[in-house]
Amino acid sequence: AFVLAMVMPRPIGSHRGDLPLEVERSGKAQDAAYALGKGNWFLGVQIGMADLRGSWKGNGNLVAGLNDDEEWRGQRSIGLYAGFRWNDGWSLGAGVGYTARASRFLHNTPGPGAVTNVVDTTWSGTAAGPDTYFTWNIDTLTLVEPGAEQRFSATNHYGWLQFPVEVAKQWSWARWTFDLRGGAVVGTTIDRKGRTLGVTGTIPGDTTATAVEVLDVVDVRDNAVSDRFGFSMALFMGADLGYRFSGRLSAHVGPRYAKDVVGGRDTRLRTAQLGAVLGIEYEFRARERRTQPETR
Repeated sequence: AFVLAMVMPRPIGSHRGDLPLEVERSGKAQDAAYALGKGNWFLGVQIGMADLRGSWKGNGNLVAGLNDDEEWRGQRSIGLYAGFRWNDGWSLGAGVGYTARASRFLHNTPGPGAVTNVVDTTWSGTAAGPDTYFTWNIDTLTLVEPGAEQRFSATNHYGWLQFPVEVAKQWSWARWTFDLRGGAVVGTTIDRKGRTLGVTGTIPGDTTATAVEVLDVVDVRDNAVSDRFGFSMALFMGADLGYRFSGRLSAHVGPRYAKDVVGGRDTRLRTAQLGAVLGIEYEFRARERRTQPETR
């Protein structure tokens, strides 16, 4: 007995053709029918890069100082992901990844200058009847002159451990695929290096003004600023163009956009990222399921 199969290109809008898909195998006495499962598991690795636009949110002159002194440069990421793709093209996936971000920190402040004490003395006399009482008045004025400007600079590095979850829809045409995807990613900072601004004191205000924060340059790993870099969550969306090298191995490339929605406390960072990703994916094909026994 012979089996003749013809492979036709799949139109856009169909992932694997009409379902259920059956494969007929001829036997001597009776044919045995097989059908594919509901979908396939997949595993992949992905790298990405993005332009990073960041700004600090909150109250006080600390936030204004941070936005003036820190310029965000960009980010690089790498991650592993896995999920399940149904035969109609819908998929659900999750993963773990590491994202490295960089910024340029530059802060200028006047250094300590010369201190001059000016002493002024005066005599004053006060008549009291036949007597005159003299008073010696000593006034001291301290003048603090501004010193040379000091510059603090650093290239800051931040490392985020992130856990994305996404939903995607895939369309296929022969070996080519197109995906639309979206989801959320949660993460936390696990590494920091560089400098930042911190509040080192306050100057009490008068009856019409609040206290003024005294800012100074501190290490970005200082515990006093650690609450800025805690839990964060961002929403993302993207599209991919893919190519299947075989029935199981494929590659894809496409743009991504993400925006922070949660993170930090009183002083919090909000970023928007626009970039691209490149990934390689391996699909574990489901075994055929026998729908009727084969007899010989």
